[in-house]
Amino acid sequence: MNNPILEVENLHTVFHTPKGDVAAIEGVSFTVNEGEILGVIGESGSGKSVTSLSIMRLLKKGKTTVRPDSKIMFEGKDLLKLNDAEIRKIRGKQISMIFQDPLTSLNPVYTIGKQIGEVLRLHRGLAPKEIDSEIIRILTLVGISSPEKRLKQFPHQLSGGMRQRVMIAMALSCQPKLLIADEPTTALDVTIQAQILELIKELRSTLNLSIMLITHDMGVIADMADRVVVMYSGKIVESGPVEEIFKDPKHPYTKGLLQSIPRLDHNEKRLNTIGGSIPNPNSRPAGCNYYPRCPHAMEKCKTIEPPSTIFEKGRSANCWLYEKENTNVSQYQTINI
Repeated sequence: MNNPILEVENLHTVFHTPKGDVAAIEGVSFTVNEGEILGVIGESGSGKSVTSLSIMRLLKKGKTTVRPDSKIMFEGKDLLKLNDAEIRKIRGKQISMIFQDPLTSLNPVYTIGKQIGEVLRLHRGLAPKEIDSEIIRILTLVGISSPEKRLKQFPHQLSGGMRQRVMIAMALSCQPKLLIADEPTTALDVTIQAQILELIKELRSTLNLSIMLITHDMGVIADMADRVVVMYSGKIVESGPVEEIFKDPKHPYTKGLLQSIPRLDHNEKRLNTIGGSIPNPNSRPAGCNYYPRCPHAMEKCKTIEPPSTIFEKGRSANCWLYEKENTNVSQYQTINI
């Protein structure tokens, strides 16, 4: 078993708005082990991106607060206790992040070479004569053709897939230990998505990267991740090895996500859907957040938050169905994807 490189413990992130405080993340805990890909999945509004931004400490000061008892441990250091100068030495160098939309993440008025070169200068201290050759090496590593030409181009002169590769190159330029990829293929067409995901897998093996992969696509999780964390309305509802969760989902929400995947072996006229929508963070249910949409909801789900039940093979689920007097694990059918 590899050692954890990142340990998130009891993370609570609160946004301060004119209408009052909004709890975006409530008590999230998970680990990312050395050399593994951890998938984080959930619908839009589940808190996936806010979790990653909390880890990177990129949320605006004064507008957000992370509760004092929260911990984000990276190689033995609590990132929440570091000052601005200390976190800047880690952010981008030891922990890098790929954002959803490369066009809005890259500066439109600077060339690709200028932007990657700035990272190399700040974090690796390379001399000007070394920077161009290192940029060419990195662009070649991520599969960009004619790198000598690309480093002189501006972001708008590149295709979407090429820009995403540039973002990956920039993230890897300082040889980080942990890469956070926040829906890295959302804005790309299907063939380019496959190329980018394959590239990330190759780089994981080549560089022994640890990766936290955020997505809303269960197919991407099945193909890429070793373990998965399922988030819903600011909380983790299930976690465990990908193969086990796809074979036997424990939480009704995870089951609903899997059933909504199109399947070639089923003659379905309509896709299965999860009725309703994620609750507004200002008016979440007092008990289980998933209660209004859950087909197995019980009276206690309305008012009492469900406990976390630990299963074999490192799995857990937060659901009242597994309370001893109500548990009947066999009621869940195996879903083969």
